[in-house]
Amino acid sequence: CIIVSENMIDNEFCHVYIYPFKHDWESFKLQYEEVSGVVRAKLDEAEAFFLGETATLNIEGYEYFPDGQRAKIVRPVGAAQFVPYRELYVAHVIKFVKDKML
Repeated sequence: CIIVSENMIDNEFCHVYIYPFKHDWESFKLQYEEVSGVVRAKLDEAEAFFLGETATLNIEGYEYFPDGQRAKIVRPVGAAQFVPYRELYVAHVIKFVKDKML
């Protein structure tokens, strides 16, 4: 993924793994030290959010705790809840998903 902006050419690759997951939430076995939760969102809503067309994104999933417990998450989130990426990077990932996987 190469992103060209007016100030620079960004050749940095982030590790993105996209897999059509058709199992239930119980299938996830997360290492708490590395991942504190897993969520999903509708692709069209995610695209609008990451392109700045909407201020929030509706997510659902689970937050995991060190004792092995988990709590269901269903809520809107804003940009502050995400690692800051360039919008073009996210747009490239969403375009790839739409072109290659749908």
